[in-house]
Amino acid sequence: MNSDGGASQSVTTGGPSSSTPSATPSQDTLLATFGELHPACDHWVQGSKTASRKRMYGKDLVHADGTPATPDSTRPTTTTSTLGRRAVACHVASVGLVT
Repeated sequence: MNSDGGASQSVTTGGPSSSTPSATPSQDTLLATFGELHPACDHWVQGSKTASRKRMYGKDLVHADGTPATPDSTRPTTTTSTLGRRAVACHVASVGLVT
């Protein structure tokens, strides 16, 4: 109880004992810079094929160019998920080279 007879309330702030970590100013600057550069890199470095293939997933068989494979296809095939993962890896590598 406090001096006027009411119950006291404690207020916690986001200090050192807080469960959510806070970024240092240099980390904030780095994250802000990356946040601004990432769309520019996507626009200028990443090709349209890579951009569209990053969203591919599933077990359907496709050719390296993303076209559906037929059972009698003689060209090499892969799953759509594998093609999507390759596109994401290319994207990460290209952004890493630019930044």
